[in-house]
Formats: sequence, C-alpha cells, structure tokens
Amino acid sequence: MIRVVDRMADTIASVLRWLPLLMVLTTLAVVILRYAFETGAIALQELVMYLHGLLFLVAIPYGLKQHYLELNMRLQLEQAQLAVLKRHQVVFEQALEAVRNWLEQYVNHEHTQLLNEIETLLDLELSHPLPDISGSLNALLEARRGGEQ
Repeated sequence: MIRVVDRMADTIASVLRWLPLLMVLTTLAVVILRYAFETGAIALQELVMYLHGLLFLVAIPYGLKQHYLELNMRLQLEQAQLAVLKRHQVVFEQALEAVRNWLEQYVNHEHTQLLNEIETLLDLELSHPLPDISGSLNALLEARRGGEQ
C-alpha cells in the first residue's frame, strides 16, 4: 500500500514540475492579449492564481518528504543507540532494519558504505557481560576515605 501511495505521489510530482512553466506561459498569454489585442483575459489570470495555489498546496509536502524521511531515520538510529545502552537486542535490530529498509527503498544506491555499516552493526551481540569495575570503585572509595582523614 505504501509503495502505491509513493508511486502516486511521484507521478503527481512529475506532473507538478511543469506547473511553473504553464503559469509563465499563461501569464505571457495574458500580457499578449492585453497589450497586443487590447482585450482582457480574467479567466486566464484566475487560472494562474489557481495553478499557483495548487503548486504550493501539493508540491511543498512532496518536497518535505525527504526531510521527514531523514528525521525518521535519525529517530530510529537514536532508538538503536538507546537499545545498546539498555542491551535490548530485539529493539536494536528492529531499529537498524527499519533504517536499512528506508535507505534501500528511498535513497539512491550510492550509500553502499552506510548500508554496509548497518549490516555490520546488525551482526553485533549486545549480550556481552559488562566488565566488573567494583575493585576500581572500592579502591577509589578507600583513597577518598584516606584523603579525608
């Protein structure tokens, strides 16, 4: 379903790319009619206004699509970072897989190094035990107590 909506949005965007040219040609026609033939064309002037509104109403959200994709990928990467800190393997893998899928689907295939890095991260095991630092902590506490006396 998402791919159908994306294809539809891309088709609409490819049509909307021609709207500025159509607006310029329509304005040119209005000017030629007014000054060469001394006749007004209110309908054409209104057409330019409606085309302008349509361009901004539909084209701006399409232009923000890349920005929203980048923000979502950042959020997924932050979720993966938090999962590393909490040692949640499943959440870590799900977040990285989401980013990998978005990169493969929406971004140019020039980012193979980034995809390789994600694959490397997906191979990490988060279940390694943390090192025991209680000895260092006890030594610091003893040193602190010794300095206070």
